[in-house]
Amino acid sequence: MDTCHVCGIISAASHGHHTTPQAYGGRNSQIVNLCPTCHNLIHLHGQALLAYLRSGGKTKIKNYYPTAEQEQQALPLVRAIVEGALQENIADKVYNMQLELPEDIYSCLRLLKKDLGLGSLQQALTYCITRVYSERIGEFQTGEKRNEKRRSCHEMWGL
Repeated sequence: MDTCHVCGIISAASHGHHTTPQAYGGRNSQIVNLCPTCHNLIHLHGQALLAYLRSGGKTKIKNYYPTAEQEQQALPLVRAIVEGALQENIADKVYNMQLELPEDIYSCLRLLKKDLGLGSLQQALTYCITRVYSERIGEFQTGEKRNEKRRSCHEMWGL
C-alpha cells in the first residue's frame, strides 16, 4: 500500500512513475508512487500541453486536477514529460495508449513481467508484440528474400 504523490490516496494498485520518462533516458530516475487515476492524468496533461505547444497555442488546456494543491504536486512530473518530448535528439517516437484487457490476459502479462524480471507491464506487452512480430516476419522473409520489402502489417497479421 502506497500513498499517491499527487492526491494522497493510499492505494494497493499504485504505479511507480519515473520523474524523468524512461523513453527520454530516465530508466534510472527517481520513482514516485501514483494512484492509477493520477498517473493517467499526468500523462494526459502532458500530451495536452504538447498539443498546445505544437499547435502554437491554438488548442485549449483543461484543468485536470480537482484542487490547486494536486495540480502543484503534478506539475513537475508533467513538465518532465513535456521537456523530454521536446528534446530534439529523441530517436524513437513513443505512443501512449490506454488498454482494457480481460482478466486472464492481464494475469498472464503480470506473470510474464515477473518471470522475465521486467520493470513494467508495458515492457511485458512490448516483449509479446516484438516476439510475435519477429516470428511472423521470419515466415515472410527467408533466404535471399530477407532484404525485400516487408509485407504490410495486414498481411503479416492475417487480416
